[in-house]
Amino acid sequence: MRDNIRIVLVGDKTFIENVQAVVPEVTIPPEVTPEKVTTHIIDTSSSSEDHEVMERELRKANVVCIVYAVDDRNSFQQVHEHWLPFLQQQGVNLPVILVGNKVDMRDEELGHATVLEDEVVPIMNEYREVEICVECSAKALLNVSELFYFAQKA
Repeated sequence: MRDNIRIVLVGDKTFIENVQAVVPEVTIPPEVTPEKVTTHIIDTSSSSEDHEVMERELRKANVVCIVYAVDDRNSFQQVHEHWLPFLQQQGVNLPVILVGNKVDMRDEELGHATVLEDEVVPIMNEYREVEICVECSAKALLNVSELFYFAQKA
């Protein structure tokens, strides 16, 4: 069993104003994690000038979380059209978690549960490295701890 885990977050630049674009690395001590391992959470930037930093972090990762905004269809399309192929091109052979962020911004009348089933499941079937899809809200702290629990288990 590992004594530490590195979770790297990747995704498109879709965040609200007045929020830091890239959050500094967070280290969670083993005493407060279910798996009793030191957990490092590394956020990355998708900007071209930070590309080398992202590649370096991906090489050191144990798990990759691809974050997309549930209220932005283009952000979701980038998961399949860019991020998963990019990880394969980089030779990243790690567990991947799809993270639908901003559930607090979702319009519930649009039937998003169907979108999740109809669109995420085929991606999970095509890319065997995708272990789970978790929807959360970083702003409202909804399912954030569950996300990192699943990442530790991956």
